[in-house]
Amino acid sequence: MHDLKKVEEKFHEYLNSRLIKGVYRIDELKLTEDLLEQQEAFYIPFGWISYFLVIEDEKPVVYVNACTRMDLDIIGFVDENGYEDYDLWDKNLDKEVSKRYRNAFKNVKKFDYDDLKFISDVER
Repeated sequence: MHDLKKVEEKFHEYLNSRLIKGVYRIDELKLTEDLLEQQEAFYIPFGWISYFLVIEDEKPVVYVNACTRMDLDIIGFVDENGYEDYDLWDKNLDKEVSKRYRNAFKNVKKFDYDDLKFISDVER
């Protein structure tokens, strides 16, 4: 069992820094060991943000992907020390970054679009 509290705090900080403040109930998103096997996701305008857990160097890391129909495709990595994200449309993107994500992604069950969460207080 891993201590996910610090990683969860950084995950919430990461999302709050990238989403419209006051619109999403980020605190409802809890990190559990289940995310090692099952990807979760929630709606954002014209798309979703999905996330799952990976253990790297014996520490949990949240892998995040934000996709929209407006050509947003970002992957992020969040651990207890902070976060970083990468625009997959960036021609200068290091191929190892997307390879890292893809390799971990194939090990989790993908979310079902019917199960996407609504964590926004704004009506769609």
